Amino acid sequence: MFKFVQPSEMKNDFVYTLMVKRRMEKLKHHLQACAEQDAGLLRWDSMLREEHYRMLLHPVLVNWMDTRLFPAFQGGIPEKPVSERLLEEFARLVLIPLWRHEDGPDAAVLRTDAEGVVYFPGCATAVDLGVEAKHMRVTFAKTGDTVWIAAGERRCEVGFSELTGEKKTDASILRRLGFYEHGGIQFGGSDPLVEVFLERELPEIIQSYGKEKPSFPAIRSVPLADIWYYEKAMDLIKTVWPQMYREASAHVRTVYLLDTQEIGALTHNLFQGAIFMSHRSDLMWTTENLIHEFGHARLDQLFELDDLLLNGPDERYPSPWREDLRPLKGVLHGLFVFVRIGLWYELVEAAVPHADISSRRQRVLAQIGQALDILSQHARWTAFGEQLFSELSEQYDRLVSAAAASNPTSSPEGEIAAG
Repeated sequence: MFKFVQPSEMKNDFVYTLMVKRRMEKLKHHLQACAEQDAGLLRWDSMLREEHYRMLLHPVLVNWMDTRLFPAFQGGIPEKPVSERLLEEFARLVLIPLWRHEDGPDAAVLRTDAEGVVYFPGCATAVDLGVEAKHMRVTFAKTGDTVWIAAGERRCEVGFSELTGEKKTDASILRRLGFYEHGGIQFGGSDPLVEVFLERELPEIIQSYGKEKPSFPAIRSVPLADIWYYEKAMDLIKTVWPQMYREASAHVRTVYLLDTQEIGALTHNLFQGAIFMSHRSDLMWTTENLIHEFGHARLDQLFELDDLLLNGPDERYPSPWREDLRPLKGVLHGLFVFVRIGLWYELVEAAVPHADISSRRQRVLAQIGQALDILSQHARWTAFGEQLFSELSEQYDRLVSAAAASNPTSSPEGEIAAG
């Protein structure tokens, strides 16, 4: 039987594969409708091949689909000017990966942002034409390894490997972005759509929890002194829990780093495949929060395929991890990721003994037990959800037994009574 709590080896992961395929097929359908407004519009839908789906589905593309493309169709197929704008926006999100695989159009028109810059999701460089070129339509054309860039009267050429950042460049229009990458996961960086989320949407989400409206400045370039924490954290995960490392490397694309103490880390379904995490100079904190958010990212994939819970979002119940009442979907998210944290503690304590792990594990097990009780009493499951809950319960029982064997004087039940 397929297991959902243990990380996937990703060799033949039907959850991720099916989620990606559903997303991309829906995207193709909407792009086709846009192109049908005018036979002269670029037919991007014909360029999206299934063998490239995983490569193309970047978190920024997910956000654009959910906040720009799909809403434009709420009143039916949009008018031609809207379709043209959407296809122009879309080009920026997929042009580089398609060209990297010798696919896509020979040329496309993209628009710069308010600072005259064109960002490509996941690309280590940006094209910076200066503020005088803000909101300008720019033509990009590729011949062999050469990319020709035309902006008004300005004409430039750069190597494609220079544009992608795989090769160093002296080109004045290319700005190197300070990413750090480990196992295909990028740390740092930003994008215009990410900026909108951090400046407008995320502060409003936090404010809705009854807190003051915070700001979330992004750490776009990771300083060399701070790369250590992410390199060591990922190395530790790879060594201690290689299955988790492989799963995360296959479906998490970017960790956007934030200069804030307002939150620890979070995922959001508007940026599926991304993690937003504050920078802390603490290796164990960084590692645990990565494991935590990898779990949220995985469960979001399951929710793409099945409701899991039949309870509505208006039903609110206590949560071991929050002071306010939460929908049961939130309680399930907490249960899933903290069972995985329990598995992590079990592995890391054996590999890298740390003074705080035992007490922290007992606290986590107590919270897991509370969440299981809440869901047992109130959750109405789908068949898929019931299978997941059964697996979570079994893992909890095993973790409690293992913790008791290693430390007979402590128990999660005792922590609940004391807390």
